[in-house]
Amino acid sequence: MAKVATKKKSDPDRILVCTMDFGTVDRVVKRGERVRASDPIVGDGRWFVDASTPPSEWPNMWNEMPDPPDHRDQQVRVQEQTIPAHRQVRSRVDMYWDGGHAPGSPGAKSGRPSGFGTALRMGQLLDVGSEIVRRNPSWFVWPERDVTVEDVERLTDEIER
Repeated sequence: MAKVATKKKSDPDRILVCTMDFGTVDRVVKRGERVRASDPIVGDGRWFVDASTPPSEWPNMWNEMPDPPDHRDQQVRVQEQTIPAHRQVRSRVDMYWDGGHAPGSPGAKSGRPSGFGTALRMGQLLDVGSEIVRRNPSWFVWPERDVTVEDVERLTDEIER
């Protein structure tokens, strides 16, 4: 790693090289430009390294950038299915209903879609009693599933009543 030049007591005739373009009110310094350590442009030395440092070791924005955050310890929470298996229906269509604009707003006057609304995705599971299923039953199918003990108990209880 390159040692960044500092303003401590060092050889004023030492040659430094600029690692990035920058400018001041009265001067512009380009990357790779060589200056003496005593030059006032060196300042605190943040943008200068010793001239013997190879360019591959110069500091740059990529190696000065902090590491990205580590999100591996965060858990993804998946919402459990709350619709009982015997009441589930699966969508066979993709649909979108625009939410519309507020009445009298510039968006409503423009006649364009609002960009927000409600979506129904193909394969989405819904309750058989939901409004959209009751209005459009042909858009849905019963999902194929295995018979469970709960299904047998529920159906036998209904027959015995």
